[in-house]
Amino acid sequence: MAAWHKSDECILLKLFLLFLLPITILNAETPEKRVYALMTIKDYRQAYEEARQLVEHHPHSKGVWEAYIQALAKFGEEEQMVAAWERFLSLFPEEKENRILLESMAWGVIENGERSSSPIIRTYALLGAFFGQDAKGVEILRKNLRDSNAYIRGIALELSSSLRDNALQEEVLHLFKTERDCHVRLAAIKAVGEMKIRQSQSDLVAIVANDRARAEEKAAAIESLVNLLETPKRSEINKLANSKRAGLRELACQVVAHTGEGRDVDLIIPLLRDCCADVRCTALQVLGLLRINEWEGKPIQELIASQVEDPHPQVAVTATWVLTLNHPEQGQKAFEKWLNHQNRDVRLFAGAALASSGQYGYPFIVDAFRQTGDSYLKMNLALGLISQREECSEACKAIYQSLTNEKERWMWEQKGLFRYIAPSKVKYSVLIPNQPEVTNQLTRLEILNVLAVMEDPNAERGIRNFLQERTWGVTGLAAALLLTEGDEIALQHVQQLLNDSDDKVRVQAALILALWGRGDSAISVLEDFYKGADREMKERLLEGIGHVGSRSSIPFLTDRLKESHQTLRIIVASSLLQCLYH
Repeated sequence: MAAWHKSDECILLKLFLLFLLPITILNAETPEKRVYALMTIKDYRQAYEEARQLVEHHPHSKGVWEAYIQALAKFGEEEQMVAAWERFLSLFPEEKENRILLESMAWGVIENGERSSSPIIRTYALLGAFFGQDAKGVEILRKNLRDSNAYIRGIALELSSSLRDNALQEEVLHLFKTERDCHVRLAAIKAVGEMKIRQSQSDLVAIVANDRARAEEKAAAIESLVNLLETPKRSEINKLANSKRAGLRELACQVVAHTGEGRDVDLIIPLLRDCCADVRCTALQVLGLLRINEWEGKPIQELIASQVEDPHPQVAVTATWVLTLNHPEQGQKAFEKWLNHQNRDVRLFAGAALASSGQYGYPFIVDAFRQTGDSYLKMNLALGLISQREECSEACKAIYQSLTNEKERWMWEQKGLFRYIAPSKVKYSVLIPNQPEVTNQLTRLEILNVLAVMEDPNAERGIRNFLQERTWGVTGLAAALLLTEGDEIALQHVQQLLNDSDDKVRVQAALILALWGRGDSAISVLEDFYKGADREMKERLLEGIGHVGSRSSIPFLTDRLKESHQTLRIIVASSLLQCLYH
């Protein structure tokens, strides 16, 4: 007997659906069910042809029209689909919120975009699939993780990393093991940690141990391993701490810091004198985080005396931070030379460390704040003062002046434990269009949020100036990848600007509220500005409406499915799904 193949099963299934099933259909007198049978076997062309003929013979059958619209959506005939939807509503106006048809049309537009040869259109389709939060979207993302275009793989990977579906995890793991493009590979290393893919652990360790691996890959691998190692055994940490590979010794420090327990600190103490500066720095961070103030009868200031004078600035500043936590007067005095260092990066790193010292850096931080002529250092020290609720009025004033006077782009710099505002070094990314300006806008918005929380009198004026001077350009993709949110007080300030006399301020305020997912009051502004907007602004407005996710926007969005530009229709479809699933 010939071997039985899977293809034979598919043939039998088609025969059943096309010949045996129609007998049942005829008995039940539901002719449109044959259309659904054809769609089940993915013969969308034939489903469309038969549905079209059924509409001609049964022009007043609701079931036939529903099947016809869904067949058009699957076949990718968007223009006919919208026309059929309008005809359907003229016959059955009570069906204007038919969820099944609205979903089918939206997914039809997204799936049609996913089949495009244009990478840009496919990117919009992937974003629509992501926001759809549905099994259909997961399948689209999974398929594009193996796309031949590295840009598309990268987008699919970034979007997939926040999901936990098994199918996506398998594809991400495959990409992690096989990817050659450096940008996509770096994203894959981060993704396996975020998605908790434990099968990647041995390969991550190999990256950390590889002297030829890029620094960015090592750092990402360490972060992913820390996410995967929940309660490591002491023997495992000891093996890492005594490894000949600097990356693995650094990983040992990260793991001990992550557990938050002091039982394994003795394994880290010898690493204070490691030959690698990064390892010394990370070991010092462990002492600070776990608040180790002595070791084997020796006070901390003696234990780290040589590190405070380390030739590597990042090690010395971190040691000074540890010293300040335990002996404030000594630590504050040691900070002084670093805050006056000739290198701005060193000054800002030292400022962030001092600001992170909290109450132990007071009162020296006040003097440093008032004396420095470096606007960035002043701003970071001001944030430190505000966190301790010290000299808040003066600190807020300095921050407002920086927001007003400093015109270059900003970013948040993260080095070890310390985060601080710095002149932007963000490079253009293939994943996020205009990323330097997007990062700048989100950073400034976060600082404005601080002023709002402190109820500073300049907060609302600062927000208004920000919206008036800049075009809010955070795309849907950036919003999906870069999380941001506003405090309640900041929301109140922005909401007040919805009634501003300046049209630009009103629409920008509405877009920010939408980004924060709190734009119910902004929907009318977003919809009103749509008609006269250019295509790029229409994209932002539609994305904003989607972020809000109000069912009241469904009629507006369904009417926009007639847009001539495919990218706009895909964004409409994505926003429509968000409103339906909200």
